[in-house]
Amino acid sequence: MPMRTSKGSTGWLHDSRGFSLAQMIFTLAIIIVLSGMAVFGFHASRSAFRLNNSARDFASHLERARMDAIRRHDGANVEFTSSTTYEITMDFANNGGRQTRLFNLENGVVLVKSDGTEMTSGPYPYADFDWRGRTTECTTVFRLKNTRNDLATVQVAGSGDITLNNSAGSLPNVNYTNVNQSADVVGSIVIKGDDTRLNLSPCNSSGAAGGGGGGGGIPPPTVTCNSTTLSLSDGLVSIRRNGASSSTVTATVSASGTVTVTPDPNLSVTPASRGFLSSGSGSFTITSVTRTRGTFPVKFNFSTCTPATLYVKVTN
Repeated sequence: MPMRTSKGSTGWLHDSRGFSLAQMIFTLAIIIVLSGMAVFGFHASRSAFRLNNSARDFASHLERARMDAIRRHDGANVEFTSSTTYEITMDFANNGGRQTRLFNLENGVVLVKSDGTEMTSGPYPYADFDWRGRTTECTTVFRLKNTRNDLATVQVAGSGDITLNNSAGSLPNVNYTNVNQSADVVGSIVIKGDDTRLNLSPCNSSGAAGGGGGGGGIPPPTVTCNSTTLSLSDGLVSIRRNGASSSTVTATVSASGTVTVTPDPNLSVTPASRGFLSSGSGSFTITSVTRTRGTFPVKFNFSTCTPATLYVKVTN
């Protein structure tokens, strides 16, 4: 008959001592490795979440600013002020005016250049929406990067369309239907409006002073009435916002009189008026007085004639 081993015997101690020291070390090493992988995966997921969240928030802010510009029939703009902050100017208070608010990207997310390096100095990219929801640039791509070098892109096309993480570099071919100039056009229809909301093609820089749009440019205007003529040397000029640059335009008249200038509130013209004792020419200097970008009109009035309109494109 087998004998039981008492609690104090060697056999009892041998059976109850559990894992060996080597087994415990091996088990602890596995736990440490698995914990490290879990922590690394958590940080990677968190970094990716912050990047995607920043890109989605920024895209939604762009869309909101665009819709605000269309709703108010006026402009709205979104502009980065550093690699981690951007400003939005729109009607936040729903009172018809415009206010500017500052927004921040998520921690660890920065604005980068096309080569992937952080954009630490200006000029920073921006998107200006006009009253139709279009932008003054053909296309603008905002590139965001997190600490793991993952990249997210937000593109704003000249049409105002906003694309997240899928930049469109070219447009597909489109088939157009020919329009008969007599059968398909109703001659009695008249489109009414004024020239205070000029929309330049943002994807054609030829012909526009200073480049960056123009759709072939605007010819210098000339108006004639009561046997007098007023002409301007340019139809479109480009200056930088907030007084960073200016442009000079020459007005030529065919008789004596006074040319008075009525600029858009975003612009200043010097002198505000100029008298002529006879036919001749005189220069006027145009400067931006606000941080607002866009294309604005300046009216040159002479005698009782219809004003000659100069368009001024204000850029960054």
